[in-house]
Amino acid sequence: MNIKPLLMLTILLVTIYGSAPLFATEAITSYRPIEKVETLTLEGKSFKGRIRATGIMGLFSVKDTLSFRQGLLNWSTADSKDSAPYHIKKVGETIVFTSHVPREDGTYVDWKGIYDGKRLIDVKATWTRVAEEDFIHDLFLADVVTFVFKQTKN
Repeated sequence: MNIKPLLMLTILLVTIYGSAPLFATEAITSYRPIEKVETLTLEGKSFKGRIRATGIMGLFSVKDTLSFRQGLLNWSTADSKDSAPYHIKKVGETIVFTSHVPREDGTYVDWKGIYDGKRLIDVKATWTRVAEEDFIHDLFLADVVTFVFKQTKN
């Protein structure tokens, strides 16, 4: 057996890797696959819940769905539906999302909430209606109304 090629291979491996495996199985067993990194995202997710105004207006809640699809926050209740782009910021192990939803009547809704990888937490929608001209709303609603969304089990 010619030992020269084996010696050259060992010297090459030591030079490149700092050591040479004693056996081929040592090189194979020391291999560790890269761990799969799960990306925290809202895209493609949908959350059912109930939305209620804060204060005296919060006597009743309505069923609501928040979904995040194609870069849009989609908000739907039994009688209304709105969409607008959403933005996310990773904070620790959570995502904070925001969205500014302009409406046709001149009002707008600003959404903000937290996603912890499983549930939506501390989700608030602030409806600013200063540009709205609705006599009934003006009688009963403040210019700014805050709503709280509570996720139910999906």
